[in-house]
Amino acid sequence: LYIHAYRNVGIFYENAVNRILQDFVKACKPEWAVVTGTFTARGGLSSTIRAQYPQTRRGA
Repeated sequence: LYIHAYRNVGIFYENAVNRILQDFVKACKPEWAVVTGTFTARGGLSSTIRAQYPQTRRGA
């Protein structure tokens, strides 16, 4: 039910994945977590978006 709540929300894929991760971290307080959103083709393009907690620095 939670994921379906985003079905009709006008939101970019990246924002949806980040919000889901934020809600999960807030509710569960994990040491680390990864959320991967795999979105079906839209206009011929499919997308896979990944967000992680805690965020790591680029190049680290």
